[in-house]
Amino acid sequence: MIVALTGGTGHLGSCTIDALLAAGHGVKVLMRPERAGFQLPPHQRHAEATCVSLTDPGALAQALKGCDAVVHAAAALSGDEATQHAITVEGTRTLMEAMASAGVHRLVGIGSLSVYDHLTIPPGGELSENTPLESQPHLRDVYARCKLAQDRLFAQFAQTPGAQAVILRPGIFYTERSLWQFALGKPLGPHAWLVMGPLTRDCEIPLVHVKDVASAIVNALAAGPELNGQAFNLVEPQAPSAPDLLARLHRRDPHRRLVRLPWWLHRGLAVLASALANDRHLPGLLRPRWLAARFTRVHYNSQRAQTLLGWHPQHRALDLALVPPLAPSP
Repeated sequence: MIVALTGGTGHLGSCTIDALLAAGHGVKVLMRPERAGFQLPPHQRHAEATCVSLTDPGALAQALKGCDAVVHAAAALSGDEATQHAITVEGTRTLMEAMASAGVHRLVGIGSLSVYDHLTIPPGGELSENTPLESQPHLRDVYARCKLAQDRLFAQFAQTPGAQAVILRPGIFYTERSLWQFALGKPLGPHAWLVMGPLTRDCEIPLVHVKDVASAIVNALAAGPELNGQAFNLVEPQAPSAPDLLARLHRRDPHRRLVRLPWWLHRGLAVLASALANDRHLPGLLRPRWLAARFTRVHYNSQRAQTLLGWHPQHRALDLALVPPLAPSP
């Protein structure tokens, strides 16, 4: 199968290229024009790189000629609302138009757990594919709003006659170098960390190693028509609790001082700020729905991906949290 991949220059994209090549697929990496000077590493020499804009349906259709499937991993992770909407939402819409023109009918769309309505889950409850999607996206951050709109486009594509789409909703990507995650708080410079959230045993961190996401993508490409339009959450089984992960990371990096922001105080300030001000103009750390999605007491269920996609994650964050990260290559 010849697979076109968007978002191929990021860390997930690089791991996906490796996984696709290892599975025997041909790979065409669709890169933004501004990445024209980017060179794939030597071990990915069998992948073809093409520069094309997600805003140009004609050029995209030409680039997709001869492809059997598309893995759409491109999305904006930052920027204002107009920027993220143009890349994540309109870029996806344009890509689907180009796929129709090029006769490419198989899609694996990379979504996000941010699309769920976390306030519908009771403390200690379960988040699965049956959890309702966000009902008030205007009260969430721009990333969540754009990923929800993109998720709906994936679902619409699956309803197109002759098309097949599988939606993957990964948790927080991590590698051995990136286990200090925003679900634990935020850095206060290089030697301190502001600890946020409830820090209870039922507060799981929905981590998934980028290589395990790449393996799920390969499995999704092989899915039969019975899985068309279905979504799969990708979180490593037995996701680590916030206190367990924090304790192991602090044991590994004892030089990093921990500064605790009490959860009752943080949440109370957010509720008060939301009542006194327009919620949309508040920073995320003072918006109750944003906090509910970022620091939540839920259990993440990824059994569906394991059962129906045959997905078997090979990495465990708690084990890697005790291993000092390798020094960057010179």
